[in-house]
Amino acid sequence: FFSNFSSRAEIGNILAMVRNPKSLPRLDDRRFYGLVQVLNGEPEAGVQFLIENGEIQKDEDGKMFLASAYALAKQYTNAIMEYRALVEGARSPEIIHRAQIGLGKVYFRQSLFKESLSQFEEILKNSPGDNESRIWSARCYISLGDKFSAKKRCQDVLGDDPKNRDALELVKQL
Repeated sequence: FFSNFSSRAEIGNILAMVRNPKSLPRLDDRRFYGLVQVLNGEPEAGVQFLIENGEIQKDEDGKMFLASAYALAKQYTNAIMEYRALVEGARSPEIIHRAQIGLGKVYFRQSLFKESLSQFEEILKNSPGDNESRIWSARCYISLGDKFSAKKRCQDVLGDDPKNRDALELVKQL
């Protein structure tokens, strides 16, 4: 799936042959099944399957999976609520970091550029070398009309990674 060996549609067709997906013995398989439903145009069914069978309330990884599934399903209000809950209550610094990134991206997709920028700038306070957050903050600055700050963020990225495709593309827009 992730290697593009088979298309989403092909994998969806294979998974459609699973007679009782709820009985898949491995948690990863059940989560994969729900995710493929989301990606193949059945977001409500996929999210509902995950809620019922994906053990998403079991731990922080499960909650993060649900938040990401909501974002992929374009159920942005639910994604925001789940990401916020993780940012405020997760114990794992890695989960908090991933939730902040997810939250920032959802805000961006909703054209809430100030809120998005706030998330990425908060990440950069704790992880100043986080190039993903630098790139997303540059996108926010561009969307807010602040080309100077966007250029600075891109230069920071290119200082660490001179061949960074995202930064090079953004610089062309400036």
